[in-house]
Amino acid sequence: MGVDKTNRACGKKRLKRLSAKHHIPEGEIRAMARFDPTDTNKFLDWIVEQVAGGEISLPHDGSAVMAALNDFRRKGKLTGTPDIGKWTFAELREKLSVTESKGETARATAAAGQRVALDMSHWKVIEITTPTAADKLCRPEWCIKDPKHWKTYSCGSDNPAYLVLRDGEKYACIVPHKGELKNVKDKPLKPTKMFASILRKLMPQMSVAWMSDFLGFEHLLRPIGEIAANPESAYRHARFVIEGRWPDGEPAIAAYPKWACHYAMDIVGDRWPEGEAAIATDPEWANQYALDVVGRRWPEGECRIANSPMQAYYYACGVVKGRWPEAEPAIAKLPPWYHEQYAAISGYPGWADRYTSATRTPQTDTPSQNQP
Repeated sequence: MGVDKTNRACGKKRLKRLSAKHHIPEGEIRAMARFDPTDTNKFLDWIVEQVAGGEISLPHDGSAVMAALNDFRRKGKLTGTPDIGKWTFAELREKLSVTESKGETARATAAAGQRVALDMSHWKVIEITTPTAADKLCRPEWCIKDPKHWKTYSCGSDNPAYLVLRDGEKYACIVPHKGELKNVKDKPLKPTKMFASILRKLMPQMSVAWMSDFLGFEHLLRPIGEIAANPESAYRHARFVIEGRWPDGEPAIAAYPKWACHYAMDIVGDRWPEGEAAIATDPEWANQYALDVVGRRWPEGECRIANSPMQAYYYACGVVKGRWPEAEPAIAKLPPWYHEQYAAISGYPGWADRYTSATRTPQTDTPSQNQP
């Protein structure tokens, strides 16, 4: 959209003029047009001048530039200086200090039940501890603006929510004790390095151990070696940050049945020999691995599975799909309903009659030689 709009509204002559004047390649100027909110690229000359003069850096300041230009358009000609070209970006934002984006920051510092928890050059974080403050600060973007949702979320002085402002505009809402980070559309916001400095500075002020609730955030807050040494953290780093295999974390993952199984299912997408030794030691995850990864009987895990009544039943039904004599002593320990289901699957209706108790030695299938 940005390139097409630039070619249509600017024309080659305008691009060449700006490129020659500011010694900026035409391709970069086309990219700058993405941050002009007008269809005709009315403010493109001004944007290029700000970049050339070191007043702004794109795309880093892109959202702030668009917000300021939109405010300028809504407000119309400002008294004394109707030409935007006479202002730098900083001067424009100062002139627009009474507009909505600045008004949000002003209200944030005046509302009850909140305080400024963090104030950085481009970022401000407001701690919210009352439904009244949430109603003022989080409307209309986030559901905690509603007192009913605020109560449901158990927010309060012990479990505050946090409003994140970027360049004076709402950017995100954090509810730490619920493990939620939402954008202005109330949708999950994927962790990025952009939040690293904010979260590191904010962590000491939070009264709950919230970090592990944010999938993928650990890579911003903990040494990578520490993450690689923890099976769960290493798995989550591979899945939600790298989004693929992570050799540095595989040794730790391979040693833990649950995460080794998840790693094979969710990341490798096939059998993972390095993790099978650990998986085979846990009947639940051995069963899961056989069902969802191997796709057939898995002898390496059957010894443990056969000694776990419930997992033996599940394995017989979902993997063997028939009679499994080795597991029948364990399955016999389950309530009678499971006996009936296993009988139907195995095609052996009288199998449970061989086990009158969990401790009695089962009878043989062949008649005794002493019987007539």
